[in-house]
Amino acid sequence: MEITIAPELTQVVPKASLLVLDYQAEVTFSSPALQAKFIKLGAKQAARLDLPAIAQMPQIAATRAAYRALGKAQASYRNTAEAMLRRLVKGKELDQINNVVEINNLMSIFSGFSIGSYNLAALSGPITWRPAPAGATYAGIGKGQINIAALPTLFDAVGPFGNPTIDSRRAAVNFSTAIQPLMSVVYSFSGAEPLPALATIYARLLQENIGVTSVKARVITAAGSTPV
Repeated sequence: MEITIAPELTQVVPKASLLVLDYQAEVTFSSPALQAKFIKLGAKQAARLDLPAIAQMPQIAATRAAYRALGKAQASYRNTAEAMLRRLVKGKELDQINNVVEINNLMSIFSGFSIGSYNLAALSGPITWRPAPAGATYAGIGKGQINIAALPTLFDAVGPFGNPTIDSRRAAVNFSTAIQPLMSVVYSFSGAEPLPALATIYARLLQENIGVTSVKARVITAAGSTPV
């Protein structure tokens, strides 16, 4: 599915970039081994960080700066990586949802990048990443209607479906006994340089923990799409 970054986003945040991973998987409860990895990493991050340190993590700091530049108050609309790490530091557990979301969240608290995973069957391309217009809303996962105005949001032919703060119910990754076409998106506001290495780690986790046999990864910048 074609994905581009709109000029109205890169004019404000020049380093805005995406890592996109396409793959197929059966969405199930996480295995005990994956659950253990998730809990172990969460405990490690909680032990080494405090709230000021989270805000200073390079990827989170870049996301906060991007939100400010776009006119969105980051305190009210924290990106998912920051929100999860803050929860861990405060001694709270992270919800375990399913195997795909667990890997999504594990990679996010490991890297500081906000990441969204989406059911491609629910989307209709092409996709554009751009600031949502004034008045834009959607039904967030586990939430009611969310004000997404000014948030850097993914739009398909139907409308908005995902951003670094909260994703829509429309493209949510839900349990299924059938193999589903899926897409995980890493949102970067600090450039594309670290994304190929992250793609290698992400693909390995998908292969080792949920049996994914093939992952196609690409980095998307204002200049276009590059396979990795």
